[in-house]
Amino acid sequence: MEINLTWDLFILVFFLIIVAYSIMIGKDATIKVILSSYIAILSSDALGNLIAQSMASEHITGILAIPYENKAVILVKIATFVLLTVLLTTRGAFDIVIADEKSGFLRMLMTGVYGILSAGLIISTILIYVSGISLFQSASILEANP
Repeated sequence: MEINLTWDLFILVFFLIIVAYSIMIGKDATIKVILSSYIAILSSDALGNLIAQSMASEHITGILAIPYENKAVILVKIATFVLLTVLLTTRGAFDIVIADEKSGFLRMLMTGVYGILSAGLIISTILIYVSGISLFQSASILEANP
């Protein structure tokens, strides 16, 4: 059996790793990851847009001699997103406490559902950032690719 390394395989493995990690840390911590991800999404997109606007002026681009401004902004957004998600999840001054379900099966099912939601949020955010689309811009995907 031959396995070709493709983006689909990479996304699937990354998705499964996040779901497995979410099941290991539990439902409350997974919801904390989801909330931290939302805060990190907005913060990293805003910071990336701020950097993109400052790099748009020819004066700054000429001084820094950055050949691929768009790639630098994408890397800043992804790095900021990952860093803020980790910091807010581990060091955030908020706790999530949700009452446990009575059934063990239902508890495991809900933990798995929250893990799937968390993985979907993180992967879709990274894919949006890699595509170069900003969440704050008014242009849609259909307008950007006629």
